Amino acid sequence: MLAMLRNSTCRLLLSACLGSSFVAGVCAADGTAPDSPASEAATKFHVVGISPNIGPPIFDPEIGRYLTDLIYFSAEPSPDGNLKVGRLKPEHLRKLQRIKEEHKTALLLCVGGWGRSAAFPQLAATPAARAQFVEALLRFCREEHFDGVDLDWEHPQGGVQERDYAQL
Repeated sequence: MLAMLRNSTCRLLLSACLGSSFVAGVCAADGTAPDSPASEAATKFHVVGISPNIGPPIFDPEIGRYLTDLIYFSAEPSPDGNLKVGRLKPEHLRKLQRIKEEHKTALLLCVGGWGRSAAFPQLAATPAARAQFVEALLRFCREEHFDGVDLDWEHPQGGVQERDYAQL
């Protein structure tokens, strides 16, 4: 499942990685399908890179010139809707900001992922925790000048969790 939602503040990339280590999607700049007649930018594609937070970002910052978006892995949700960002190192965030400034690359924060998705079922199950989570994500994006979030819930199990994921 891949969908892009956008508003004036933050872009949200939702992805459920079902049995694969990386899901890639292509959408037009306006969020429509590339072949949609409604899309005037049907030929503009997003080139997305991912950077782990284990050690310094492992690529030369000049690679940013080839990317439209860069996903930084990974913060972790908490069951009450807060965001655990202790693994995100300030020096990495500064390097990512430099890439954004120099190359106009959009920065997205990956939340969840392998070994960091345990709180999603409880978080997604209640409206209050979902609202808290959205506030925490918006606060992070605004404070750290990120452009969006990649939700990487590995993996919703069954109909109830799939419904809760859609609500999130």
